[in-house]
Amino acid sequence: MRKFTVGEVEGTVIRYNPIRGMFVVEVVEYGEYMVFELLDSVDIELGNIIAGDLRALGSVELRHLQAGRMFSAYGQSGPSSKQAALRLIS
Repeated sequence: MRKFTVGEVEGTVIRYNPIRGMFVVEVVEYGEYMVFELLDSVDIELGNIIAGDLRALGSVELRHLQAGRMFSAYGQSGPSSKQAALRLIS
């Protein structure tokens, strides 16, 4: 069982635009989608599980569960619809 801090949830990367360095995370628990800009040198792929304060706007440290490490990102959108989130990174 994973340990989480207050406000931390898991989400799945459903889209990644490597040219813009932006990705969309789906949080099934909330039925929401969030857009982040990658500020670190971690590999992001579809299906990766990301944990942290996924509702954060601005600079945030997230956990990449497959890579087993923390990384820096920038919350671009806060909770959004899937359509709006996908539009932001295209």
